[in-house]
Amino acid sequence: MSDSMLNQSGNIQGEAIPMLRLKNGANMVLLRLASEAEPAQVVLRDPNAGDQAVLVLDRIRLEDAWGGDVILVRRNYELRDETQPFSIWLITGLVLRDRQLVYDVAICALVLGLLALAPIIFWRLLMDKVLFFKAFGTFQVLCIAMAGLVAFETAFFWVRRYLVLHLTQRLDVKLATYVFDKVLNLPIDYFERTHVGDTLHRISYLRKIREFLHGQVLGSVLDSATLLFFLPVMFYFAYRTCSETAPGAWPDR
Repeated sequence: MSDSMLNQSGNIQGEAIPMLRLKNGANMVLLRLASEAEPAQVVLRDPNAGDQAVLVLDRIRLEDAWGGDVILVRRNYELRDETQPFSIWLITGLVLRDRQLVYDVAICALVLGLLALAPIIFWRLLMDKVLFFKAFGTFQVLCIAMAGLVAFETAFFWVRRYLVLHLTQRLDVKLATYVFDKVLNLPIDYFERTHVGDTLHRISYLRKIREFLHGQVLGSVLDSATLLFFLPVMFYFAYRTCSETAPGAWPDR
């Protein structure tokens, strides 16, 4: 073990847990490096024993027992596990806990994307059926149908906005609870060696993350549902227009 490693103090923090493989084949969990002792010591624990069965070794005894191999053990968190570190997977798991509400928001987004095709179909029928044949009765039917679709779209937009607001509020409460639990579970020595302003500054990032998720990410995902209907229709009209104009685009030689 290097001198720089032994000179570190405090608990070992991180996602991976280091385990030392001893020469006799046993594996010991490295809990912390105690540099305040003289000489520097390491605190080990046997994973097969109880929580209180710790072993304190200095450098000389550790070099005699340790073969030099380190195994990093990392826990595989489930998607809905709220004890996992803060990441995009944690936020996804918190959102998926309200699966029925997410389904309702997705259905509203798909219906609004489908209704967004109404103006295209309206003008297409207006040019092909009404203006060409001068069918004013068809024009009245189209106007009534368009007014009904606009009213239906307005109602669905209000429903989607209400559901999204309800979903984001629930997500806000879960994120705030998660951060509050993390702060309460911090050791006392963390607050002794860390300034209060530094802790509050880190907590303030939660507001920026919340604004980013609610404003940009969620809005972009919901609005992109329109592309599922617009792109096939645009390709269809482009292919149909090209097939109708291409045969006469080149003069006969």
